[in-house]
Amino acid sequence: MSEAAARRDGRFEQLREAARLAFDVMRAHRLRSALLVLGVAIGVTVLMAMVAILSGVSKKIEREMKSSDRDVVTVSKYDFLTEGPDEEKVLARPDLVPEDAIALEELCPSVDLAEFYVDANRATLLFRGDKRTRPTFVTGVGTRVLDVWNLPIARGRNFIDPEIRHRENVVFLGAGPADDLFPMESPIGKRVRLGDDHYKVIGVGEKRKSLFGPQADNYALIPWSTYRKNLGRRNDPYGVYLTVAPGATVDDVVQEARTVMRQRRALRPGDKDDFAITPSAKIEEFVSNITGQVGLVLLVLSSIGLTVGGIGVMNLMLVSVTERTREIGIRMALGARRGTILAQFLVEAGTLTGIGGIVGSVLGFTVAFVLGKATGLPTNVSPWVALIGILFSAGIGVFFGMYPAWRASRLDPITALRYE
Repeated sequence: MSEAAARRDGRFEQLREAARLAFDVMRAHRLRSALLVLGVAIGVTVLMAMVAILSGVSKKIEREMKSSDRDVVTVSKYDFLTEGPDEEKVLARPDLVPEDAIALEELCPSVDLAEFYVDANRATLLFRGDKRTRPTFVTGVGTRVLDVWNLPIARGRNFIDPEIRHRENVVFLGAGPADDLFPMESPIGKRVRLGDDHYKVIGVGEKRKSLFGPQADNYALIPWSTYRKNLGRRNDPYGVYLTVAPGATVDDVVQEARTVMRQRRALRPGDKDDFAITPSAKIEEFVSNITGQVGLVLLVLSSIGLTVGGIGVMNLMLVSVTERTREIGIRMALGARRGTILAQFLVEAGTLTGIGGIVGSVLGFTVAFVLGKATGLPTNVSPWVALIGILFSAGIGVFFGMYPAWRASRLDPITALRYE
């Protein structure tokens, strides 16, 4: 056996012996060790449960924000992620018009569909006799918005072009308002009141399993021309949805749409855009940033529990060093090196918190699973997250056990042997 291999085997044997001694100490001080493990386990439980729930919620939001099977690019008056409709610079911009949608579809090779819409920037109520809906978002759309956003039809049909041209009072209900107004009958062909006008129901959307619950189905669609006639107000957000043609990319659509819109607005090379182009991926990134920041704050707060556990480790190890001073002196007198003593106490501290990490990870994912079943919140359990949690908790023990271990390794053997 080579000298290097012998050194490796010697170090491995030292670590194994240190681990054995750590378990001997835990058996000798069961209550004290159990309380420390419990403290660490509680901190890790909260941490793992939060990670599992936040990860699941974040992934669920991303899937729902991209409810269509295709990428969607929105051309609008302002960037609704960073700007508000009441800002002075936004109010001075021209509104988008239906002709913009026609031009974008005809002049952009990378665009498959271009659909004009009037955004639902406020909730309202729909009525039928003495029944009324929950707050519902009403949007003015064209004939292809269901294809753009992949909204399946449960009953009835979509809009047709003559209804758009003649500004007819027809409505496509989401599952929420349909259930509110027609709990025991089909709404197709029936009439509902929206504002001062009555609308004929032509279709109903399927229910969607959403993180936001029934609120995700609280929508109603009417022709954009009808919306402008009956509900339109100054500064309503008009826009155009663009879908990506097969073989093209989102970047292609963004560049071509920007070129066409600048030409239609007669903007010169040095002029800033007086419109905004927002890919769906940007919305997903925006939501991910928000959930990530919230998650970071919650994780920092929950990590305080682990820090408290680490302080408990330091206190326990200092007491242990004091109680075992004579034992340390005997080991050093028999030839144990300072590094061996240091490793012994570091392994002991890391073992205690590592066991707490294992228990906490199992409990944390169990709590997340139970909460998910009870509340409907999605969870995402990753073995890698559990492993990181265990290693992190063990690292906490090693970090806070460093000073007691250093003190133990620096004891004078003669003084330690005299200690009573």
